[in-house]
Amino acid sequence: MDGLLPVLKPYGWTSFDVIRKLQRIVKREKIGHAGNLDALATGLLLVGFGKATKQLSHWLMADKEYIFQLQFGISTETLDRAGHHTQFASVDPAVVNQASLKDLIQRSFTGEILQQPPQYCALKMQGRRYSDLARDHIEADPPERSVLIHSLEVVSFLWDNMHPSAVLRLHCSHGTYVRSLCRDLAKQLQTIGMAKEICRIRIGNITISHAVSMSDLLQPDDLSSHFYQESKA
Repeated sequence: MDGLLPVLKPYGWTSFDVIRKLQRIVKREKIGHAGNLDALATGLLLVGFGKATKQLSHWLMADKEYIFQLQFGISTETLDRAGHHTQFASVDPAVVNQASLKDLIQRSFTGEILQQPPQYCALKMQGRRYSDLARDHIEADPPERSVLIHSLEVVSFLWDNMHPSAVLRLHCSHGTYVRSLCRDLAKQLQTIGMAKEICRIRIGNITISHAVSMSDLLQPDDLSSHFYQESKA
């Protein structure tokens, strides 16, 4: 069985949970995915089977698109709702508002930027994931790296008591961390912030509209019938 399967990753599942579930269906088939999604993120996960796993490096390097919700005034050690240690900070509505957020994005968060990945990430130092080092209380910060923000659009701005949030649409290069982006946008607006929701909606030219839910995948034939086919147009 050879092909690329766009999967709609459920909330709370790790990317490996998806792979493990699919392995039970296809037994001994070679299988892998193109780009990890956090457990609390949802959306498009591209899974390769058989010979198609050789294509995964191409899709891993493709640009990505996300819809996400940035929560101001609240954060955790993981920069999302998975963390156990919650911090709170005041939010000044004169500083944190839709107009100031749009202005900040235009000035400092468009084009090539330097970004530090979160401490809780799958990147490795000397063979160990930074997330594992953080859980073992070993101080280690992933180095900054250059990423490309093609576009970042404020879809809506919401007020909820003293902690506003914004829904944004992001088109970015491979290697961009949405959680870091939330942290850095909030910091520039003199508060703290985290990713409340993240949904990946595109990898290269494959969109979430191509994706199939895990509940629809029960037999090998179910998988192959949903393999991605390049448009002939």
